[in-house]
Amino acid sequence: MSAESWIKDVKPDDLPEPYYQIAKEIGVEATLKIAKLFGGTKIYLPKHDTALQAVRDRQIRKEYNGYNCKELAIKYNLTENWVRSIVRGKNADEDLDQLTLFDVQEL
Repeated sequence: MSAESWIKDVKPDDLPEPYYQIAKEIGVEATLKIAKLFGGTKIYLPKHDTALQAVRDRQIRKEYNGYNCKELAIKYNLTENWVRSIVRGKNADEDLDQLTLFDVQEL
């Protein structure tokens, strides 16, 4: 009997952690695909917000009209400066024309 013939009978309760929790959320079949791809390795999953950041930023640029930074900041739970940075297409680490200690030249 091949694995494919009995795999449909696997239930979340049959799986060890962390697969049990994953299977309860996304189903056994998808969980077993993840296990096959990443089993035995450590993977880091960024926070949910990080995974969706590019889509959020694209939506902010689409909704931006030149005058609505405050409204977009409230809507997306960001600061107005962060919204401006997104609209300008800057990375937050390059943000807002602020000088660093290393930018200051001796007089």
